[in-house]
Amino acid sequence: MEWFLRRGSNLVMLGNYISASVIVLSIGECMRLRIQFVIIVLALITALPVFAGDNRCDPRLRARSPTEVLVDHRAALAAQDWPAVRCNYAKRAVVISDQGVDEGREAILVSLQGLVAFFGGVMPLVTEEVAVGSMVRVRFTIDLGFLLIPDGIDTYIIRHGRIVQQTSHGEAILL
Repeated sequence: MEWFLRRGSNLVMLGNYISASVIVLSIGECMRLRIQFVIIVLALITALPVFAGDNRCDPRLRARSPTEVLVDHRAALAAQDWPAVRCNYAKRAVVISDQGVDEGREAILVSLQGLVAFFGGVMPLVTEEVAVGSMVRVRFTIDLGFLLIPDGIDTYIIRHGRIVQQTSHGEAILL
């Protein structure tokens, strides 16, 4: 004798017609569904930090001024503190640089990691910083001994303690 369980029913209206369907499952099928459900729930729980987005960033960071954001940003880059660098960018931030366009903070993070690796951890020396409202322009130099960027420029738009837009330019001279 096989046991059946009525799991639910759907009522669908298509024009002038009504269609009703009833799903009937055996006990064995219900157990498989229960096991699959538990596996899916466990997978979602372990993946939750990936979907948490801004929940990984301290909410107090949103109160920073544009100048404070850039001070924190340079410190995080120098320390290669990638979670902190990530929190300095808005979720849908855009960076336009000589290397191309990065959209979204994950793409931006990958590019920044590549730049820091290329420059061997040498950080730019800020020669001028001008902040007006949410916009900040930063002039910098980088000297690697074999390569010099004498007049680099970054422009940032910062809102709610996060970089939302950035442009970056630096012409390199081989020494």
